[in-house]
Amino acid sequence: MKSNKLLLVWLLFMLPVIGFTQKELLSDDLPAKPRTVLIEVFTSSTCPPCSLSNSNLKNVLDQYQGRYSLIKYQMNFPPPGDPYYTEESGIRGGVYNVSGAGVPHIRIDGSQYSSVQSAILDNLQNTPAQMELDVAYSLTGKTVHATVTITPKTNLSNPNLQLYIGIVEKRTTENRKSNGEVEFFQVMKKMMPDAKGIAVGNLTANVPVVFEEEWEFKGTYRLPVDSYSSIDHDFEHSVEDFNNLTIVAWVQDKETRMVLQSCYPSPFSIKYGIEKGMGTITANANGNSITNGGTVNAMTEVTFTATPAQWYEIKGWKCYGNVVPQHSTNTFTTVADRNTHVLVEFQPSHYKVNFNTDGLGTLVATVDGVEIQPNDMISKGAQIIFKATPTEGYEIKAWKNNDVIISGNLTSEYTIPALNNDANVTVEFQTTHLNVQYGTVNAYGTITATADLEEFESDILIKRGARIVFTAHPNELHNVAEWRNNGILIPGNTSNEYVINSLSSNASVTVKFTEEAAIKDQLLSECSIFPNPTTGELIITNYELQITNIEMFDVYGRMQKETKNKVQGAREIVMDISSFPAGIYFVKIATETGEAIKKLVKY
Repeated sequence: MKSNKLLLVWLLFMLPVIGFTQKELLSDDLPAKPRTVLIEVFTSSTCPPCSLSNSNLKNVLDQYQGRYSLIKYQMNFPPPGDPYYTEESGIRGGVYNVSGAGVPHIRIDGSQYSSVQSAILDNLQNTPAQMELDVAYSLTGKTVHATVTITPKTNLSNPNLQLYIGIVEKRTTENRKSNGEVEFFQVMKKMMPDAKGIAVGNLTANVPVVFEEEWEFKGTYRLPVDSYSSIDHDFEHSVEDFNNLTIVAWVQDKETRMVLQSCYPSPFSIKYGIEKGMGTITANANGNSITNGGTVNAMTEVTFTATPAQWYEIKGWKCYGNVVPQHSTNTFTTVADRNTHVLVEFQPSHYKVNFNTDGLGTLVATVDGVEIQPNDMISKGAQIIFKATPTEGYEIKAWKNNDVIISGNLTSEYTIPALNNDANVTVEFQTTHLNVQYGTVNAYGTITATADLEEFESDILIKRGARIVFTAHPNELHNVAEWRNNGILIPGNTSNEYVINSLSSNASVTVKFTEEAAIKDQLLSECSIFPNPTTGELIITNYELQITNIEMFDVYGRMQKETKNKVQGAREIVMDISSFPAGIYFVKIATETGEAIKKLVKY
């Protein structure tokens, strides 16, 4: 009885002129199961009419998303044929006697149609199916694993039923040839295990039967020149993007060619988010928004729309964790044939530009000749020119961008050739001249100095970067004991010369001389100065030796007063220093046999 029903169904497909519908031929006790129509298209990139046929097909199928399965076989005619033709495409063409100039050739559930029309799809989809068909698959590297479950709604004992599983690439572009098409959809890459299919066997109502198949694509990608050098699956493949693969499965009577049911992995979750940057993202299918984590039917075209926040733009998209190449528009569309996860990345379209000085000059910035203000948002890629004007007496010390010194740039201009991040530009100024002082610590010698070979007096401004040479002139029987700069000892230098090769800061240089012990001890024991400290009058005495000369020096070794003894044989001299500033002085007393130095405090 059940086999007679199958016969009636077959007659409906093969003899449409009888005038009965499948619904009328099926008895009332056969449970209705929605049918997923299988559309098989034989086409080629060398076939001129195929371009228009494929375009028309897409226009119709866009209205039936999630309600059909689609597989396309790239054929080897018209010569030289499509580069993605394989022997398995030829086998499937042989099932339907497709040959010669017979492309485009369209089969819907096994029957031939000149084109795909809405009325045909509506009629077939409203016809109850005799089974449920579900497919799930996974991809590991280059290995595809498919699990197909057949759940019959009635007992079936048809030895001609075959299960066919096709691995298809959703979109290809490399097989372009002469017909003007630049992209191709649902291209068959491999049948599992092959184009002969798998015998289904007897089926018991409501008892699921599971089939598992696995195929590993061998070798590396090759693009054949044409169909004459087609892919050999034993050692190569033509898959452009493994993450773009999916599965189409169907059950077909190999004798009558009638397709009982087909399937495409479904339903699928749709997840989306922002990987980096600022903005929003939404998803839409068939004019309806999709919540994050919602589901859609297989083959549903989903469009994701990204809206960048102010000062941001689209950088790129990711689908299934892979970068979508050369795609940075605000929308991304894909056909859902698995759980789909889409991410969008935003990047700044403008960057904040700040600039300032240390207050010893001015700084302006321009973009295309137009002056900008600190903290303005400037377009990515813009050229920015900064110009600094030091206050009189100052010069550029350093430029910095984001606290990084711009090495080697001491000019008044700094340029960012193409802005690619936030910028904080600062310029520091420095004085063009520095103060230089020098002197002796004691009175056992003198000191002179030259700047770039020009002699100068102490306590004047010298040009930054000048070479300063300080020369000590010790008295007889004395030597240099030490040099200091700004109070810091110059270690190891007891020569008569100290050099600053390039003046970079204010300098206060002093030299200290050694003292000849025997003369010093004798003279100090015989000489005295009184009172000490003093506020004005100073009496110098030496009752053993005649005083010949008296000199007074400040702490820098500069002579402040000199008194020569004009009275032969005098042992005492009175000096008036009331006009001297308060401080410490050194009194050098010269006698017939030598010199002695006394320290004096003046209030």
